[in-house]
Amino acid sequence: KVNKRTLEGLLRSGGLDSVAQGHARAQILGAIDSAVDQGQSAQRDRESGQAGLFDMLAAPEEVYVEEYPDVPEWSPKERLAGERDALGFYLTGHPLDRFQQDVERFATTNTAGLGPKMDGNEIMLAGVICDFREVQTKSGRGPMAFFQLEDQFGRVEAIVFPKTYARVDEETGSSVADDLERAGDEPILINGRVEVEKNDEGEVVRFKLIADTVRLIADVRAERTRGIKLKLTSEQLTDDKILKLKQVVSDHSGTCKLELQVTVDERYASNIVFGDEFGVSADESLMLALERLFEPGVARMV
Repeated sequence: KVNKRTLEGLLRSGGLDSVAQGHARAQILGAIDSAVDQGQSAQRDRESGQAGLFDMLAAPEEVYVEEYPDVPEWSPKERLAGERDALGFYLTGHPLDRFQQDVERFATTNTAGLGPKMDGNEIMLAGVICDFREVQTKSGRGPMAFFQLEDQFGRVEAIVFPKTYARVDEETGSSVADDLERAGDEPILINGRVEVEKNDEGEVVRFKLIADTVRLIADVRAERTRGIKLKLTSEQLTDDKILKLKQVVSDHSGTCKLELQVTVDERYASNIVFGDEFGVSADESLMLALERLFEPGVARMV
């Protein structure tokens, strides 16, 4: 009953992390086929009685081969997507986590910060789209959209009325409907007006967000980021790491200035601003590459 599909579900949900013995989920996935084949072979041997015959002749030998492929670990996005597919919710984090710097820069609040006094206020809120529904209006004004906007703290209902839903951006040529479709499970920023719904006793029943603009956080980041600041210690800058950093910069070339701050003995720091030939792109793959090379939190967008 514990077949390949079951094992993959356990793996993606994090159910095998406690017995992984230091192996990443991507490595375990690559070992499942061999493990299942060996398990099925052992089961056939037991059912046919062959194992009992050999046990009488000699001490049993170790027949299981535990091999893990040398493959890169999944990105945080892939890891969380696996958890959501297997469980229906995120377990070890949230898609917004990898955009936390951008949320702090661009969002004005989060779902936990919504309150009764915000009724009618315009806010900027970040999150991912859940339970999306497009509805045709009975008045014939065209389609509109309803969805839940989810962040690390909760959810709020977002409503996009027909006029906004159909509005086309002159610069990009895409409508709000196009932007929502393109977003998928990618984090977005919504600018909109808060509506507070209360019951007869004046108690807050729920909050609604009447959306005006919808943007991918990644797009806003690319537009508003002018540089990447990398904070390292002198111990981290080994010859090998410097060569690998050069390759990372080359693989993610762009127009953002790269600035390096090196701290020595936690007492002295030097700042180096690189020239245009070492410009980088302000995207998630660059930040992930820098964190894998050094450690989480070493790079910041400015």
